Amino acid sequence: MLLLLLIILIFNIVIYKSFLNPIILQSILWLIYFVVLSINIESFDILLKDAFYFIIFQLIGFSLGGLICKLIYAKSCKENDFYDSQDKEKKDYIFIKYNLSLLYPVIVTTLLIATYFLLKESTLTSLLNIQDLRKTLVEDDGKKYGTYGLIQLIISVYIIIFIFTGSKFYFKYIILIILFFLYTFLLGSRGQFIFFLGALFYILIWQKRISKLKLALGIGFVILIIFIVTYSRTDDVGGDFLINTLLVYTTASIPALVIEQVHNSETFGYNTFRLIYLWLNKFGFVFSVAPILSTFTKTPLITNVYSYIKPYFHDFGLLGITTIPAFLGFIYNLLYYNARKRNKSSLLMLSMFIYPLIMQVFDEQYFRWATNWIYIYIFIKLVIKIKIYGRWSSNSNL
Repeated sequence: MLLLLLIILIFNIVIYKSFLNPIILQSILWLIYFVVLSINIESFDILLKDAFYFIIFQLIGFSLGGLICKLIYAKSCKENDFYDSQDKEKKDYIFIKYNLSLLYPVIVTTLLIATYFLLKESTLTSLLNIQDLRKTLVEDDGKKYGTYGLIQLIISVYIIIFIFTGSKFYFKYIILIILFFLYTFLLGSRGQFIFFLGALFYILIWQKRISKLKLALGIGFVILIIFIVTYSRTDDVGGDFLINTLLVYTTASIPALVIEQVHNSETFGYNTFRLIYLWLNKFGFVFSVAPILSTFTKTPLITNVYSYIKPYFHDFGLLGITTIPAFLGFIYNLLYYNARKRNKSSLLMLSMFIYPLIMQVFDEQYFRWATNWIYIYIFIKLVIKIKIYGRWSSNSNL
């Protein structure tokens, strides 16, 4: 089993030759997951081969989708396609910085107003206990959290674009980042931190602006942030909590999926296309909508972490955990090759898509986040395509 995963990884490395390629990153992620699961398999009521069944089919699908994209798309990419004028790129960055500067007052004002209303949702007790505040926000299927989360998301993209341009950290931007981290902490979401920091590190590595030492320190910082947020959301801070949390978030997702029985729904794509049905209901249709929070399963650890293939498996079985990852692998490689040709929109979107790739082991953030991906794409285009209060910038390489 391990040998087959190694063969897939080596094959992808030979094909793509860059560890920035998302197909290679995905192969590494699941190889690490399988090794960790193998070491801890006795903690779960399953056989390793049953878990391997889920891992290998989605991995083959993802890699196959990336390979199809390469065979179709990469043929049109010559070496000189990856060249671009440095003078033109600097000119484009000046244009983007201009837009960022104009949007700055709007971003800061929105952040301050959102923080004010977020604090109004809390009491002094819940403010000191992030767990209580988060419970208030995610109740009723997370309706209150939606707007606050979207604001955090857009501001994350704004800061990433700012860093992408290589802009200097003037005092006003330092203040913005401090307020942003405070606001994100109040939301109590590990995912929001991972989204921002994952995209940030990917951009910096792509642009060769970070050393291996700084990268290692950065990864350590991400892990520290995750544990701080995790501890802030619980009353139990003992050693058992730490061990169980590590097991849940590093190994329990596939065992939980193996143990949980498939719940076929009468609605096509009930779990996968949840967001589509949610929007259709707003226009007068009546579709049953899958809950955003998953039910808990005893593995014997109690967990509601199932990995990104859960909705595809529940809706479409084996076909779902092969074909949908293949589609995702195709999209990732499409963004990658466009980014190689200095397409700024593709590079920024690719960096944002590092988040759901990292979260594959823990959660599904592709179709569930469909509306968010649209918002992110529109915001990126607004900043780097349109000259705000001016004419369209049709000559920039976007």
